[in-house]
Amino acid sequence: MDISTKVATSAVRTIIQKGVGFLRQKRIDDLLEKLEHGSIDIDDPKVTSENFISTLINTADALQKASGHKKINVLTQLFISGVQSDSVNSKVDEFHEILSSLASLSERELIVLANCGETLKYMHDGIDGRVVVQSSGELYDRISSSLGLSRETSIAVVSGLQRTGFIVPFNQPQQYPLYMLSQKYKDLVSYIHLSNELQ
Repeated sequence: MDISTKVATSAVRTIIQKGVGFLRQKRIDDLLEKLEHGSIDIDDPKVTSENFISTLINTADALQKASGHKKINVLTQLFISGVQSDSVNSKVDEFHEILSSLASLSERELIVLANCGETLKYMHDGIDGRVVVQSSGELYDRISSSLGLSRETSIAVVSGLQRTGFIVPFNQPQQYPLYMLSQKYKDLVSYIHLSNELQ
């Protein structure tokens, strides 16, 4: 590698590092600003706790990787809600699991998850299988229509959400996979109403 190539590579690396650093700091500053506007005292001892700082760092990492404004809004609102409810200190593991699961989703998957929340039924003992069949069928039709996807693609995207634990399969022979909402999804909506944040 000649000297001009090394200089150019070094310059590009420096520009990228500064851009990443700027973006990271900007998103942390935006979070802190929203917290201050949300009647949260930045000097409160809870805000300086190890759990809070850990959650702030994890949220900032998730925001740094987020590419769409809707996803940024979801992650930001989740963090603010977690701080307001003190879940970042009192339910640390639950909050981090929800944050991590949402951070792993694409913006399209977040939209599909919001549709799941509006269409599927919560899992519970004795749930009527016919209700699960009906709600799953409605979900696939709704996603296909609203996102312009084939039914097969809609099924594939919903199936992919199983990895988050927000939906769980319902085991009953059927021509398409059946799903229900999990306790983890119920925990999520205790922080934010997903479809509102995706507006």
